[in-house]
Amino acid sequence: WNAQRALLKVDGKCEDTELPQGLPLINDLFIPEIERSESGEPLGSCTSTSLKYSGSEYLLGNVSVNVILPESNGATDPSTEDWNATLETNVQNEIVEGLNELRNLYTLTTSLKPSFTYHYYLGRTDTRARTQYEPINRNAAPSYNNCSSGEGLWACEILNNLGYSSYSGYTKAREFNGDARIADGTDWAFTIFVINSYNDTDGKFPDGWFGYAWLGGPWVVMTYDNDGWNISQMNKVVKHETGHIFYAFDEYSGSGCNCTEVSGYVNYSNQNCQNSCSSNVNCMMRDNYNAVCSYTKGQIGWGDSDSDTIPDPIDINPETSLTAYSPDPTTNTNLTYNGTATIQKLTNQNVYNYQCDINILTIANVQYRVDGGSWQNATPSDGSFNSATENYTFTVTLSGGTHTIETRAVDELGQTDTSYASDTVTVNVSTPPGVPNGVSGGAMTSVKSDVLGNTINLSWDNGCTGQSYSLVVGPGSGLPTNYSGTYTVDIPSCVCGMGGGNSYTWNNSLNPQLDPKGFYWWIVVATNSAGTTEGSWGKNSGNVERTGPGTNGSSGKCAVTNKDTSNTCGQ
Repeated sequence: WNAQRALLKVDGKCEDTELPQGLPLINDLFIPEIERSESGEPLGSCTSTSLKYSGSEYLLGNVSVNVILPESNGATDPSTEDWNATLETNVQNEIVEGLNELRNLYTLTTSLKPSFTYHYYLGRTDTRARTQYEPINRNAAPSYNNCSSGEGLWACEILNNLGYSSYSGYTKAREFNGDARIADGTDWAFTIFVINSYNDTDGKFPDGWFGYAWLGGPWVVMTYDNDGWNISQMNKVVKHETGHIFYAFDEYSGSGCNCTEVSGYVNYSNQNCQNSCSSNVNCMMRDNYNAVCSYTKGQIGWGDSDSDTIPDPIDINPETSLTAYSPDPTTNTNLTYNGTATIQKLTNQNVYNYQCDINILTIANVQYRVDGGSWQNATPSDGSFNSATENYTFTVTLSGGTHTIETRAVDELGQTDTSYASDTVTVNVSTPPGVPNGVSGGAMTSVKSDVLGNTINLSWDNGCTGQSYSLVVGPGSGLPTNYSGTYTVDIPSCVCGMGGGNSYTWNNSLNPQLDPKGFYWWIVVATNSAGTTEGSWGKNSGNVERTGPGTNGSSGKCAVTNKDTSNTCGQ
């Protein structure tokens, strides 16, 4: 007893002992039946099946692993096998060891290195994992979607116990795996059934099966002993069968493999098959070595055809869209933009599933730039960049003229959209005449051309571009603080739409009765091309805009009803 346990490494002893091998893992791969149209296209919506029927497209990212150890309750078949804590621990340790070995064979970009989240359903303590049958004493007889014989008897019974009785056939397992994937937030999911064969004489089902998998899932089946491989080498078996879950083919000569058959999200041929193909190296899919050949890598999603360390299935740049600014042209100088960044998907080439296009990457950033300048980070509309589709926003301050705004999305691997989204916008800065805010410039001047002042030559600094100038005149020895009082006395107080020059000759007589001291003031401003927006009608000594009765303090003069407070040139 102790010698046997040492040989099998159950107690961790004699680890250097040359262990016996069981039968080659040939004919251990079964291909699920997929409904297809007359033209051969898979029947099914990728929107509805992508989480359930595409549960293991490529071995990148995070994987949920459901491990079920069925326990016979003796209701139909006599119970000849009973799990105990030691046997359960052995199974758990071997599965974790095997999947860790597989994980460590990955050599591409580290952020996608496979990781596994385990869920154990132990029939000894969990009634949901119990069955009326003694699985090891029944033929495995794998037959897809058949719950009435072979593995389907106990597998479907347990899946019903787990809450999936409303689904037919092996859809029960697809739903079970998909729900685990959703709950865990993982990228993929599959199930491993381990059948107790501890008391069985050969560690195999009566029909000779002991370790096998359905290509692409939903499950792997292994016995505790796996024929002559024994529990101490279950790690090798689970590694090999997980390869099948992620679409790797057998490479044993006896499996009937051929060199030209292809598999995988990105198709790779089976050139390491032991039937006179182009490659002849050790691999986990032909002799259970702790090694993986380039063809198996390609089939499970680890191919890197362009040698950039990014696996083939997700080697594609994201895409960026940008909503054009409106109106264009605009007088606004602070422009807020919105857009969308989207992860793109390569076409699924796999002929053994529903061919749903899937990319597990997420958007990590969106950047923008103005007129070819430095890239700046945009803001995610929902607070963070962490999904395959992200809305973004940013605000830019622009000077007058025509500008080009560009944006680009960046995914979590740093892959960047090189066909930038862009918008060209024209900003018309309708600056009123005179000088800018707070700049003295050339003062507005008034010069009498006759003694009485009936003709007065007015001039101003028109360094600020205006569409059309207007004048307002009023009596008083100082500029008014607002548009009221004597400002609106019945004198020719306004001259509207004078054009774009920098001078005007005032030929209107002034009424000395309005101001016995004979003081008058003038203010010059500009309106925009539509004649609806005025700039600053001068500022008081505190450099504060004068108020008025109209919108934003508009004077209402010259049919102007709205004052543009950003245009601060006035004299």
